[in-house]
This record gives sequence, C-alpha cells and structure tokens, in this order.
Amino acid sequence: MILTINAISALLFILSGGVIWTLVIAMGVAQMIGARIGSGLVINRGIVLVQPMIALITLSVALKLLLQP
Repeated sequence: MILTINAISALLFILSGGVIWTLVIAMGVAQMIGARIGSGLVINRGIVLVQPMIALITLSVALKLLLQP
C-alpha cells in the first residue's frame, strides 16, 4: 500500500516537473552511504553506540527547526 502511494506521488512530481534531479542523485548516494555505515556500526558495535547517536541527531535537527526563523 505505502509503496503504491509513494510510487504514484513520485510519478506525479516527475510529470509536474517538480523534481530537482541533481538533488535526487545526491540524496540517493548519501542514503546508500549512510545505510552502509549505519548497518556496519550496528553489526560491529551494537545498539549501545547507535541508539544515542540517533537520539543526538534527532535532537539536533529538532532544535535547528525550532530555532530557525
């Protein structure tokens, strides 16, 4: 269900010309690198390292959004 909704949304954005392809490529590459690094950290060091890191990053993004004018 979610895959279908996401596919239709992506198709509508593409057809409307609302896609910045350079950002799509950059975000795709960054996502693959992050997934590789993140999965390696979980396998090698366990949740003890990754869970606080996720909390810290989430808090940082939330503060940035709250303090942004």
